[in-house]
Amino acid sequence: MKLQQLVIASVVFVLAAVPKIAFADEVWNSGYGKVVYQSDRGKTAIWTYPGGTIFIEGLAGIPT
Repeated sequence: MKLQQLVIASVVFVLAAVPKIAFADEVWNSGYGKVVYQSDRGKTAIWTYPGGTIFIEGLAGIPT
């Protein structure tokens, strides 16, 4: 029983502490499928959709 509680507490801690890099901040539905804002590379925003990848220069790195 203690081992199970330790495992559960450990998993909760790891999930809370690990950055959520794998989760996209923004997702839109389009006629081409879901468009996902994946990341920034310098000043370029990187989006993906079922047909490929979109690079938009100047969109990334803009302070909110």
